[in-house]
Amino acid sequence: MKFLAALKIAFCISVLASLSALGQCTLPGTPSAGTIDATFDAYTTQNGPGWTGADGTYSLPLPDGTNLWMWSDSYIGTVDPTTRLRKNYLFSAHNSLTILDQTTGSWITVGYPPRTTSYFVPTSKSDWFWQGDGVLTQPTTGTYQIKIMLTEWTGVFKLVGHSVATLSWPSLSIVSITPVTGLDTSLTWGTKILPVGSYFYIYGLKDPGTNTKTPYVARTTSINNLTNASKWQFWNSIHKEVAGGRIECHRHERRGGGDPRVFRRPDELQRRNILPDGGDGPAASSLPVVGCGDNVVFVFAPGAMVEQDDGLHRAASGSERMQGGHSGYL
Repeated sequence: MKFLAALKIAFCISVLASLSALGQCTLPGTPSAGTIDATFDAYTTQNGPGWTGADGTYSLPLPDGTNLWMWSDSYIGTVDPTTRLRKNYLFSAHNSLTILDQTTGSWITVGYPPRTTSYFVPTSKSDWFWQGDGVLTQPTTGTYQIKIMLTEWTGVFKLVGHSVATLSWPSLSIVSITPVTGLDTSLTWGTKILPVGSYFYIYGLKDPGTNTKTPYVARTTSINNLTNASKWQFWNSIHKEVAGGRIECHRHERRGGGDPRVFRRPDELQRRNILPDGGDGPAASSLPVVGCGDNVVFVFAPGAMVEQDDGLHRAASGSERMQGGHSGYL
């Protein structure tokens, strides 16, 4: 993440009039080098015939103990086991499914033979689907279905829509591919679907093409709402300091399409006192709300507790940064 450090620090000083929190800021150390997991590397080293390689993958545990792997651009065919060369450098499918049995090490390409092309195909034949995350559902006792978020792209790598594929299990045949309504294409949704309690959290990613991807999150109360974004609740990111005052950045809560990232500009953030009766001053809706695409840096007083309105995140004192719905120490 990149910050306009001088501008943000100057703002924090003017708001807080205290540099004590800044003294607690430390940069993370250099990450350690990654190492190859030999077991999983062996799983995906496949010579065919069938799936031999792909990118963009998710995996999902299945009721029988096997794992469904969901891939985007995929090679389906054969590979020379010695040279690891393929007959054609270009992949043959924009998406594919494989089943891994970790007990036996078996690797099955769903639909092959005879299919060597994309498992999911849009109505517009000039477009293609890439796969997002999937979730296992149980419509009735003893029956299962798999729902997978699909993103639809044109030949110029333009996102034009989202759909949800529903598969039966154990056959993995396609029951339906349903477009998601009420959702615009400024973000790629479905990078993660996370069931927590009575909610399904749906993560998205905005990629302006400048190596500054921004995460987003929405939630809904039913997996059947995946195809109707008007029933999604987008995170409005209200932060408050509950000890000694309040600094607030309000992200307007929206349902359905449009960019949910709506911030107060730094010069409009206001420190607000917590009233003796537990109140905290004027309602957030009474303050001006404007669009703001930059990162915003907040500095809270030492000993303060920072809370998020939905209760998902609590952080100790110090300097906190927030970008696109995720927060952490500087």
